[in-house]
Amino acid sequence: MQKRNILILLILLVAFSIKAEENKIRFSIFASPTINWFKSDVRSAKNESAVMGYNIGFGMDKYFAEHYAVSTGASITNLGGKLKYNYIAVFNTPDTSIQIPANVPIKHKLQYISIPLGLKFTSREIGYTTIYANLGFSSHLNINAVASTEDNQATLDHDNISKDIRFFNLAYYFGGGILYSLGGNTAIIFGINFSNGLLDVTKERKDKIVSMSFTFHVGMQF
Repeated sequence: MQKRNILILLILLVAFSIKAEENKIRFSIFASPTINWFKSDVRSAKNESAVMGYNIGFGMDKYFAEHYAVSTGASITNLGGKLKYNYIAVFNTPDTSIQIPANVPIKHKLQYISIPLGLKFTSREIGYTTIYANLGFSSHLNINAVASTEDNQATLDHDNISKDIRFFNLAYYFGGGILYSLGGNTAIIFGINFSNGLLDVTKERKDKIVSMSFTFHVGMQF
């Protein structure tokens, strides 16, 4: 009976060890450049060009199996783009309302706290390299919004337009990349993600403007 109990205990210890390994957690930090632009559902609001931004923060991958993890984290994300309206657009700053003439490009810089939630899939390590793919949804909480015009009068010059920007936004994302091992659990991350907004960035207008971006993911995993 005692030998049987010891055997059961050993089996349980092995099972718990395997389970602990399967539920391993990996943290990462990253500072990633982004390319951002807008997409409109009406012809009266047109995307003029993309703008550069950044995504800085940390991530956490909780593995529930050897090659599968739930991913989350938090970051400061800069999104935006240039829009051109074919009508007079009104922007509300903290002090006043400003009318922008039709067909004047307006550069938006929007800053968010971003919290993603998704799945991550990894391959077996090949040499020092592991390939990964990820997908999920990201919540964006707006913390700053400014706009500038490029006309001769400079009607908007880095003016705060937070009143015209929705506080909450949601996007889906997918992408992939590689982890290059430096030994142990430490690895350099190189990847690319595509993100597509699901909700209107602006408010009090008839058009629906969503944010799109490519993120060139560069970081380090521990």
